[in-house]
Amino acid sequence: MFELFDASDRDIRLISQMLMCLYTRTKAPSLDFIHSQLEKHQKRLSDSDKAKELAEKAKAYADIQEAIKAVTSTKSTSNVQQTKKDDEKAVKAEAPRISKSITKHIGPPFNVMVDSTFLSYSIKNRLDMMKGFKDCLHDKVIPCIPECVVVELEKQSRFKSVLKIINDHRFQRLHCAHKKSIYTDECILHRITQHKNYIVATCDRDLRKRIRKIPDVPILYIRDHRYIIERMPDTRAAPKK
Repeated sequence: MFELFDASDRDIRLISQMLMCLYTRTKAPSLDFIHSQLEKHQKRLSDSDKAKELAEKAKAYADIQEAIKAVTSTKSTSNVQQTKKDDEKAVKAEAPRISKSITKHIGPPFNVMVDSTFLSYSIKNRLDMMKGFKDCLHDKVIPCIPECVVVELEKQSRFKSVLKIINDHRFQRLHCAHKKSIYTDECILHRITQHKNYIVATCDRDLRKRIRKIPDVPILYIRDHRYIIERMPDTRAAPKK
């Protein structure tokens, strides 16, 4: 009979006592006693339900935290892998495409053809050109200057200090084959189109853009108070061990 109800042993004894009293017609327990016993029973049930509910909530919260950690860990791992892939793609995209023919025409001693902007900016940045060439190319360098560039420098008095530098015996003068006077940029472009054994040193942005359209011609310029080489094979510009 008692198996049909959710009652404790104490409650079962209480109900048995009540039934026995009624059956034997003895004095039954007072209503206050019964009421108090029922309240205690309900309180025990309520406390038990709350404990179960709290335990279930705690378990659910722990499960959610574990799921969040798993998702976060997976995302962070995928993000790191994606970042590495993006970096590798960026390096490949930024790496200049060097033609194999450069290595056939350019080699030590390097012939570096300079223009007036490169000379003037070297003085402005207080750079020793021969030392800068050595630090940048890691080998012997022969600075070359076309005659039309010399003429351009001689026409302007502000280049007197530059003229002193190019009179150094280490600078090689390049004879210009053109009969008419032309812009120095045109002279340089014509020369590197015909001969692919020069590195052009210039700080003229427009001239650098035009040189980039000509394959197999490295460019040297000044940035952050030092010489930078562009479109140069690593095998040629790397320091000797």
